[in-house]
This record gives sequence, structure tokens and C-alpha cells, in this order.
Amino acid sequence: IMASGVYGGCVGNLQIIRDLTPFVVELVYAGVDELSESGQEHVKQIVMWVLLAAVLLPLCMLRKLSALQPTNYVSFVLSLYLVGAVVYRSLEGCRPSIDTQPLSTETNSSLVPGSASGDEYVDASSSFDVQVTSVSTGDASDTSTLVGNSFTRLAQSISIYNFAFMMTLNLLPLFVQLLKTNGGSSMSRGGAMRNFTTFVTAPPLLATRTQMMKCIFAATFICAVLYGAIGSAAFDLYGDDIDGNILLNLKSDPVMKIPLVATYLTVLFTFPLLFLPLRSLVEELLDQTFAVKHSDDVECGQYSDEDKHNDSQGGVTTGPVRLVIVLTLLCTQQIIALNVSGIEVVFSLMGATSCLVICYVFPVIAFTTVYPWRRARHGFLWVAVLWTIVVIVSVQGATCVWLLLTTS
Repeated sequence: IMASGVYGGCVGNLQIIRDLTPFVVELVYAGVDELSESGQEHVKQIVMWVLLAAVLLPLCMLRKLSALQPTNYVSFVLSLYLVGAVVYRSLEGCRPSIDTQPLSTETNSSLVPGSASGDEYVDASSSFDVQVTSVSTGDASDTSTLVGNSFTRLAQSISIYNFAFMMTLNLLPLFVQLLKTNGGSSMSRGGAMRNFTTFVTAPPLLATRTQMMKCIFAATFICAVLYGAIGSAAFDLYGDDIDGNILLNLKSDPVMKIPLVATYLTVLFTFPLLFLPLRSLVEELLDQTFAVKHSDDVECGQYSDEDKHNDSQGGVTTGPVRLVIVLTLLCTQQIIALNVSGIEVVFSLMGATSCLVICYVFPVIAFTTVYPWRRARHGFLWVAVLWTIVVIVSVQGATCVWLLLTTS
């Protein structure tokens, strides 16, 4: 389930690259506008596959995320730059005009009548109309319009919200990293903790609990501020014409050229930060499936150096096998990204399925099973509230999935 959620995030990143590639290509080679629609689409496809082979594949073959640490810092600064640029544009009182003519011509009249002007659809539905411009086939564009009442739109919004904040997990430190910062890395290599009660009351976990809570609150607060700032500023700028991918709106603003290029490079070079955990999950699943590792090598609470040198152990993740895994994942993600109409489709689908299970269902099940809520004060009330939340988001998730399937 976790792998499917991260996989969807990778597809979403590739869709952002897909949406911005024509803009970047036009900056580099102005003559691309003189090509036909099919010619422009062909150029975009070539650029996407060249980027995959020349940039993404080498980065995704790296063994450790630490190799991408400098890129991570630079990308965070560029992200702040984009948010600041959009907020500044909004505070400046700019009211950019929406150029609807290119949209209607690029899609070969595949849009719903009236959708180009944004008069009939708002918010999510108008976002799907714009996303059609980056899809090469008419079949994909048929799935790009969501028509529903406020409940179904709310269901999609909650699903996207779930997916966005699940990505906050990538900003949190690992338990092993917290142990090292507290000088307790040696304890992580000690005897395995075979009892869950012993594990949750162990000194290493108690010592890192406060630090992890601070990291969670800090990461969530920063993401909430950035999401809220760019969302509010974008809505102030574009109103009902806002796209599912706000970056598509910014392309019509000459002032936003540099921020868009910075965002393009950010998404391109930070893609491995999301892909490498997915690769690790797939490799671990393959290890377990083919029983390469002995069962006594995997013990709860034990972090051995064997995991860090898996390539040298003759396991499944040898160089050629890893290359096959990376190529398979990258190529399938690229194909999906090039053929799915909009980024919001992937985000809402993942948020309504895997993210719902990871963020709501599993935590509440774990709390109900492990925590002694029957003896706690107001324990029954807490459990009732938690399960009520699970039921509500599950209904919303099912509604979102049904909406996506019935409009395809």
C-alpha cells in the first residue's frame, strides 16, 4: 500500500515535468510554435524520454538518498522562491488575462463546450479542461472533466488533501537518524526487541519521542503555510479559472518565467527523493517474495549494516536486477504520466485509496488494538471519534473513486 502511494507521487511529479516541458522547450527553441500540434507533441515526447534516460535514470540508480542532500537544499530554496513569486504577484494586484484560444486549438475541440472560458465549470472541473492540452490522445481527454455536486467535489478535495499531507512523511527524520543524534546508535544494533510492549517503552523510543513530535509539528506547519500561501494567492489571481496544476496558469504570466524554470528544475532533480524509497520498498518486497534473506536476519528493532550493503551480499538487488527494477518503474510511470489527463486525477485517486488506508485506517486500527483505551479516561469517546473520522473519509474516498471511474 505504501509503495502504491509513493508510485502515485512519482507519476504526479512526472506529470508536472510533462506540463512544463512545452514551456521550457519554447524558451530554448522559439521555433517550436511554428510546428503543428502533432509536431509539438512529438517534440514533448522526445524531450520527456531523453530526460528519463539522461537525468532521471542515473539519479534513480544512486544507492543512498544522502547523495542528493545538496539538491534537496537547493530545491527547497527554489520552492520558497516560487511561493514568494506567486504571493508577490497577488499582493501586487496583478490580474492576468486567461488566454483561452490556444487551449481550444490544442485540444482539437475535445473540451466540453464552454469549458475554455471557464463559465460553466469552476475549481476542479476547469482544471481538467486545461490538463487536456498536455495529452496527445483524444481518449485521455474524455476522462478530463469531472461533473458533480458539491459533495463529490469535496470528496476529490479531501483526497488531494490526504495525498498532499502524506508527502510530509518524506520530510520527517528516520528513527535511526534520531538515535544517532541522541548518541544511541549503538543501541540500534543491540539485541532485537521481540515484545511490542518492551519496544514502545524502550529508552531509545522514549528519548526520541519529543524530538520526533517537534519534527512532525514543524514539518506540518511549514507545509500548511506554503500550501495556504500559494493556494490563496493563486485563487486571488485566477479565481474560477485556476487549474488543477497552478503552474499551467503561471505560464501565461511573463514575470513567472524564471520561477517556472526553477520549479521545473526542482521537480526534475528532486524526483529521486521520492523514487528511491519506492525502489527500496520494491526491492524489499522482492527479497521477501523470493526468500533470499534468511528469516533470522530480519528482527524487529534491529538495524544491521547488512541492509546498507545489500548489493554486496548477492541478494536480489544486484546491479543488473536493480537496473531492471528502476527501468520498469520509470517507464511505467512515464507512460501513465503521458496519458493521464491531469495531475489532480492521480493525486485524488491515490489520496482516496492508499493514502486513506495509510493515514487513517491503519493508525486507528493500531490505536484500537495496542493502546489500552478501555482503561483510559474518555477512552471510549476517543475511539468513537476516531472511527467516525475513518468512516467519513472512507465514504468520501469511495465517492471520489466512483466519480473518477464513472467519468472515464
